[in-house]
Amino acid sequence: MEAGMELIPYEEEVTVEPPRSLGKAFRLRRFIRRAMEAAVAALNGLAGDYLEEEGLFLSTPMGFVHKGRPLAWDRESFASAFPDASDRVAVFIHGLCSTETIFTDPHTGEHFGPGLKRDLGHTTLFVRYNSGLPLAENGRRLAELLERLGQVYPERIAQILPVGHSMGGLVIRCALAHARKEDHAWLSLVPRVVLLGSPHLGAPLEKLVHHATRALRVFKHPLADGVADFLDFRSKGIKDLRHGLCPKDPKSSPVPGVEHCLAAACLARPGHAVNWLFGDGMVRQPSALGFAAPVPVRQGVFHHMGHISLAWRPEVYGQIRDWCRPSSPGPQFLRENMSV
Repeated sequence: MEAGMELIPYEEEVTVEPPRSLGKAFRLRRFIRRAMEAAVAALNGLAGDYLEEEGLFLSTPMGFVHKGRPLAWDRESFASAFPDASDRVAVFIHGLCSTETIFTDPHTGEHFGPGLKRDLGHTTLFVRYNSGLPLAENGRRLAELLERLGQVYPERIAQILPVGHSMGGLVIRCALAHARKEDHAWLSLVPRVVLLGSPHLGAPLEKLVHHATRALRVFKHPLADGVADFLDFRSKGIKDLRHGLCPKDPKSSPVPGVEHCLAAACLARPGHAVNWLFGDGMVRQPSALGFAAPVPVRQGVFHHMGHISLAWRPEVYGQIRDWCRPSSPGPQFLRENMSV
């Protein structure tokens, strides 16, 4: 190099497009992960009590998840996951054999969270748990989880809105009863709960399986006994759905002052016989709205809608938003025949 010469770095922005194979690999990996999560959730729902009793790693512990990953129980992890956390929290609890993905619109990938943040100022948290455990046990764990939430949440919590789909609604009711019994502080932050398609008076499919099992026992035949044993292996969580939670049940006694917002779905138009027979395909309307207790109750009925759709349809979000707005009508307001 000659004296006096200066090297000038050559800079140029270069955009490198990743090979399409990498995009396919990412989508395949995401599909496999979601399929495995769905399989584990189904296994937990079917035999979760057995998995926990045996100490098997497939048993799902109750905890908060963010973007499909469990959240570490420390303030730094929650602050990183929710940098714009507000003092109002909406906690979503899924139902039997499912995960928090049940609340995601399969067409758009959206959930109720952004709307709740925009319209009501709520930060959305999702809970994942072993749905095969008894309702009372999951209710106890949820109550203790919410009692400790203030230790790791980045803001001082002013309000908690529990939202449960199907079995998740019954877990919320058990959590409220346990919190009242143990005098938990978080209970005073709950003005209302939203229960979407929850079988308060029991699920017809579980009732059918129960009666089928009893009928098979009558035959006293090895083959019939084998089928009955197989059916009877279902988890305690599933068996709890046979009767649901009646208002007089001590493990779900209503908490005075907490408003219960109940949503039911029906497959067909108003007045159609299909609605009376099948309801939303999993839970009949009398069961989803069958919460007769001395507490404020609001009800919403959605037609042309199935059980799973209650967890993500925009019409349901609109009803939740109306229920939670301070200017909404008072208790005992009944909105019927919402054809969508």
